Amino acid sequence: MSGYKALVKAYWVTYRPGALAALAENTPPETFFARVSDEIAERIAEYRDDFTPPGIPGADFRDRMREINMATLRAREKALHELLYGLPKEPGTEGAEMPGVALPKIAAW
Repeated sequence: MSGYKALVKAYWVTYRPGALAALAENTPPETFFARVSDEIAERIAEYRDDFTPPGIPGADFRDRMREINMATLRAREKALHELLYGLPKEPGTEGAEMPGVALPKIAAW
């Protein structure tokens, strides 16, 4: 399981409580949060590969790791928008504050 489950849960509880209640009739919420979390991680890996420029033979290792880390950050931003933050907030939740949740660390090579 990926490390995005707490973030998914916080977003849905804060901004989509009605949809979460309807979903809970058929799927246990924790199962749903885990599934979306795994989807986010998979999408990040896919996009990271797309965003990482090809390596240059003889290039500095640290520069290459910075490129990969930046690609991972871009991938995470895109995946989170598509699968979480881009979901519409339910009426009445627009001004709500989501509790702070730590994102999984990007590998510091």
